[in-house]
Amino acid sequence: MGTIPQLFKNAVAKTPNANLFGTRRQEGADYFEYEWTSVKAAYELSHSFAKSLFTKQLCPEKHIDNGDFRFIGLYAKNRAEWCLCDLGAALCGVTVVTLYDTLGK
Repeated sequence: MGTIPQLFKNAVAKTPNANLFGTRRQEGADYFEYEWTSVKAAYELSHSFAKSLFTKQLCPEKHIDNGDFRFIGLYAKNRAEWCLCDLGAALCGVTVVTLYDTLGK
């Protein structure tokens, strides 16, 4: 099987142009066809997010028990961008703490 980063990189190598995330564009009450993000484009966006986490020092390392960890809280609606951030975090070994938009005050 493998890790999520290994599986993601493998998918890019095998099927870079396959559709991965589809988002329907909405204008008012009207919905239009899905706009797709390819596996390769999703990897590039996720990788850019991962690089930004370290460049901007958004995930400082914390020593907990017998290990060093990095965490990030993602607060967002359930959509493709959330998935891209989650995959980016996985690519660089950052643990995501999910905060759903329905969490409330």
